[in-house]
Amino acid sequence: MKTVCTLLGLSADADEASVHTAVSKLLNRGDITPDALTTLKNRATALESENQTLLGEQVTGLLAEYGIKDAKIINRLTPALTPLKNRAERLQYLADFGFKPVEAAKAATKVLNRGGGAAAIAEESAAGADEKTVARKITNRANELKGALPGRSFDSCWKQAAQEVAEKS
Repeated sequence: MKTVCTLLGLSADADEASVHTAVSKLLNRGDITPDALTTLKNRATALESENQTLLGEQVTGLLAEYGIKDAKIINRLTPALTPLKNRAERLQYLADFGFKPVEAAKAATKVLNRGGGAAAIAEESAAGADEKTVARKITNRANELKGALPGRSFDSCWKQAAQEVAEKS
């Protein structure tokens, strides 16, 4: 009985009540049914599969971000990048081999939130300096015309200003 008490983590001369308490703790600590255990194992398997899918997608995204398109290089880097702990380590790994991220091209158009949102205009930087100057001249002249005749619509002032500027050019 003394060895049983020491195996339970009690003193060799422990009383019967403390032995019963220790044995009850041992019996209750694994309080899970076989069905629940099977369910948990299946869920763990599903989560591991999802995790591997997400890791593969992250690695694919990183390789695309770095502009790596050669299948041979992708096939060699993918198994090396996947087991790394996190994204930062993957980025460091790619940097160690001299890969650098490709600059993402800025969108050349803005989508206006008018109507269905399908209308697009060019960025100001995309418009030529001449076009900007002409637009400013038309706007200024249209504002002058509108100020001179307040009852007139801005559209008619714009059209007249556009004609005047076009005639001067």
